[in-house]
Amino acid sequence: SSSYFVDPFGTSILAYAYLQQSFAANSALSGTTPTITADTHSSFSLTTSGNTTFTFSVGSIGTGYLIGFVLKLTSGGSHTITYPNTVDFAGGAAPDAPASGETDILVFTSIDGGTNWYGARAIDAAS
Repeated sequence: SSSYFVDPFGTSILAYAYLQQSFAANSALSGTTPTITADTHSSFSLTTSGNTTFTFSVGSIGTGYLIGFVLKLTSGGSHTITYPNTVDFAGGAAPDAPASGETDILVFTSIDGGTNWYGARAIDAAS
């Protein structure tokens, strides 16, 4: 992985956030209780095989570090999707699961070591 320093305040003092970017290959997930390892990959994909509950893991990344990932979620049927309760979605509620055979692209980010996540659906119902 590569690391970059970002100055979010436009100053030259030591008020820097650390942006970790992982250029590892996409991580193909499986099962109904997949774990997103956001400290090792920045891209994940899953075709659901049943009602699915995600867990997010960030390893030892601490507060003040920006971490994020993209999730390509394809529905293998009429399944429910449950995200960690630490995710604050745009609009206040998790998006509906994609319809059978459709794909959604979701984006997640955290700046406090994964204590709180911000999520948004970037693409809805791609086919």
